[in-house]
Amino acid sequence: MSNKSFLFVLVFIVLLTFSGCPDKDTASKDEKNYEKLSNSMKKAASELEQVVTLLGGPMFYGRDVIEQLKSEQIQALFTESSNKKKSEVGMEQSSSQKKGDEAEQNKEVTPSDKREKEQGEESKNNENGKTEEGKGNNEAERSDVSGRKEEKNTQENTTMEFETQRPVEDQENADNFRFEDSLFGIPQWQSDNWKMIQVLSDGMYFSWNGIQPELLEKGVSSVQIENYNTAMANLSKAIKDKNIKNAQAAAFQLTQTNAYFFSFYKTSIPSEVQRLKSTVIGVHFYVKQNDWGNAHNLATQLQQILSTLKSNVEDNKSYVFQMLEISISDLEKSIQEQDSTLVLIRTNLVTANLHELETELSQLKSR
Repeated sequence: MSNKSFLFVLVFIVLLTFSGCPDKDTASKDEKNYEKLSNSMKKAASELEQVVTLLGGPMFYGRDVIEQLKSEQIQALFTESSNKKKSEVGMEQSSSQKKGDEAEQNKEVTPSDKREKEQGEESKNNENGKTEEGKGNNEAERSDVSGRKEEKNTQENTTMEFETQRPVEDQENADNFRFEDSLFGIPQWQSDNWKMIQVLSDGMYFSWNGIQPELLEKGVSSVQIENYNTAMANLSKAIKDKNIKNAQAAAFQLTQTNAYFFSFYKTSIPSEVQRLKSTVIGVHFYVKQNDWGNAHNLATQLQQILSTLKSNVEDNKSYVFQMLEISISDLEKSIQEQDSTLVLIRTNLVTANLHELETELSQLKSR
């Protein structure tokens, strides 16, 4: 009897154990369906994002990095302000010292001092009178030559000053392109940016060559492969010509094709994340170029892509996803109102939220 009871309990435990397994097995099976993105694809996407940012596009960092950049920017501004005040104090002290020296030199001269000075000068003039008469003609000639040189130098300085003050818009070389200051640490445009972009774009050719066999195996069409090749060539030409507008257009085209490539991978991060990134990049660049027509056209795609993303994300009620939804709605409002300042801030806000969402989704197990 005792053995039968023990056997009954054992069977019950086994049945109970197996009855709880199906959900676990199903979840595990679903997780294993996710595909791991290759390092080559990650590297190619990262290089492209760096080029986009250097060309004046949005950043692709999380909130923690942006907070750090903000702190560094505030500290830099504080240091700059402090140094400026010190410089102004130094200039004031120098000016006071100069005024004191001038007052010392211009103090009142007594009558006796004045008579002694006049007598000394008269005696000196009598001794050098003849010598001065002999040098008169030579001095006149030298004065004439000096006058002509001074006039020539004045003309040259005027020309140089005009060249220096010439507006940036009148200069053919786009190397003088500048971006506005930002509290969020968005990089200022400098001549060296072209060098950095050149290095990254050259490296992209190696990354691109490394992922082509992988893409062809996935079934990517030769047309899309060629589109990427064309965009890469356009980017290289724009960098060589230092043409910021063409470089931005080529980089945007690359992000569009890259988002298409991601649709061939079944990962824990839906390809709509890349599509949203690409669309926001396009909006950012078009607003930079004051092309509100194309910015509006792209903005109409945001809600459709977001809706598809929402259906492909299981936890679409998470705090991060809600922040993303709100930031996209706010971005659309700024585009409708054609507020360029808010658009550029909110494109960075959307990409920051997308980064947070990627981090959250990537925590799902992948094979």
